[in-house]
Amino acid sequence: MLRKSASPFFPLPGLTGSAGYPPIRQKCLAVVTGDNVPIYQLVNWFVLITAAKTSPRAAGGNGYPWCVGEMKRTLGIFVVFALFAAVAAPFSHGEEQTREGYKAQVEPLCKANRATNERIMSGVRQRLSRNRLRPAGKQFIRVSASFGSLIGKLAKVPPPITDVHRIKRWLEIMKLLKTRLRLVGKYYIEGLKIKGNHEGILAERAGISANNTTIVLHFHDCRFGRFDRSG
Repeated sequence: MLRKSASPFFPLPGLTGSAGYPPIRQKCLAVVTGDNVPIYQLVNWFVLITAAKTSPRAAGGNGYPWCVGEMKRTLGIFVVFALFAAVAAPFSHGEEQTREGYKAQVEPLCKANRATNERIMSGVRQRLSRNRLRPAGKQFIRVSASFGSLIGKLAKVPPPITDVHRIKRWLEIMKLLKTRLRLVGKYYIEGLKIKGNHEGILAERAGISANNTTIVLHFHDCRFGRFDRSG
């Protein structure tokens, strides 16, 4: 049985053919015993050893089948541990999200989106009062798309562990609000003012429901008003 202390058989990286062992077999033995070999070197040698499978002479004689089998087993164990470490790392090193931290991340997003939506909806009330439903409807379609982009950005922010379900419900209500706004625009474009007005009432109710969550979380810029109150 080979021992790690038998240094002639296990030279450092940059193996040559000393001690009567061909280079490929020395690499194989070093992999199996883990002789202080960097991981990038192990992977490189693994490729070389596997490629040598069709050449027994290059593989180092009768010891090749056992050596490659042991090497593959060793490499397999390493891969399992590497994957476990990659999965566990975010949980062991990441800091737990807090309400204040969450608020600090989402409020600027809401503020920027509110400014965008105010520009989109500028003059909508005047158009509705003059029954210019088609251009007003297009404004609601655009603001629905803008609001949808905000939802996508908010969904990427990890919620506080104590508010996971509350934030999930909040985002669901916001998606409903987005749908309501689009329907308002659709009905106005089709000239169906009564249906559009009714859908606008439902959109306002969805906004109020979403605001119930923002009150609990002490949000300011993420509170939603009526989208038809701009200019």
